[in-house]
Amino acid sequence: MTRKFLLLLLKAIKNFFISISSDMKYYGFFFTYILVGLFGCGSRKNNPIGYIDKGISMLGDSDYTEYIVGYVFDPMYMEKSRHDYESGKYASGLCQVCIPDAAPFRGNPMNVLSNLTWGIPNTVVGNLIGHFANLSGMADGVSQLDGLTAIGGITPGNSAFTIGPYSFGPSNYRATWKDHLFVHEYGHYIQHLYWGATYIPIIACTSLTSAFAARLGYGNHTSRWFEIDASNKGARYFDRHYGKGSARYQNAVASGQQIDQEEFFERNAFETDKSSSYINPRDGKLNSRAFPTSLSLGSFQLWDFVVPLSIVSLFF
Repeated sequence: MTRKFLLLLLKAIKNFFISISSDMKYYGFFFTYILVGLFGCGSRKNNPIGYIDKGISMLGDSDYTEYIVGYVFDPMYMEKSRHDYESGKYASGLCQVCIPDAAPFRGNPMNVLSNLTWGIPNTVVGNLIGHFANLSGMADGVSQLDGLTAIGGITPGNSAFTIGPYSFGPSNYRATWKDHLFVHEYGHYIQHLYWGATYIPIIACTSLTSAFAARLGYGNHTSRWFEIDASNKGARYFDRHYGKGSARYQNAVASGQQIDQEEFFERNAFETDKSSSYINPRDGKLNSRAFPTSLSLGSFQLWDFVVPLSIVSLFF
């Protein structure tokens, strides 16, 4: 019974991808990148959308992985990928699936462990959303920093959301501490590492409800405990690794070197409405939005209990 069910499920998934593919010649091309993504993205050829990951795959140089898997699934793969890469034409963003599939394996060993064990529900949901964004043509870029993969072109305005090791943001959204929105979302990523499978019902769904209510004029979303906690975690992380707490900054101070503030994360500018010294590459402006980090300011509401209980009750 179980085997029959799995076969029917795989057939349904296969038919789904066939139905949404506008050109069947890219069908094998799509699954090639799904598999290549699982082994990593070690070259520009594997990742032709702007972000260049100079690492190597789990099985060595992913150039070889790309050609082997590509040839097996699509004999015309090498010719098409070379033409697409050189001409800058990519089939409906299908090349972008490479990084989303590799995302769970990014970051330090503890990050990877969390993504693939107690946080795997978040990883699976984020991966599915990432592939949908690529297949629908919404994604305008994919990048990665310290374990969190950022996918741009998904959300409106100055909003973003994070599920597992995936962060979905507005146009030109990129993984960089110079965009304070990404710093805040990185805090949600850290929450995912701590909370594991409970992240979606307790934080993600509650945060989504809070943001929707705030748009309707009910409550202040930025003052909710999970939002302030995310900002606090993101600010502490980037201050420690890319700001005044970093070894590079401390060594510069100790040696008497002149400090270029544009090269270091400014926690004070992140926490207040003071403009940053560096340009946000997403909009070409200085960061000026305040992200409160004082945990004492975080508010709890009845929905913080109702929403998680409602989500959990769906499965029991």
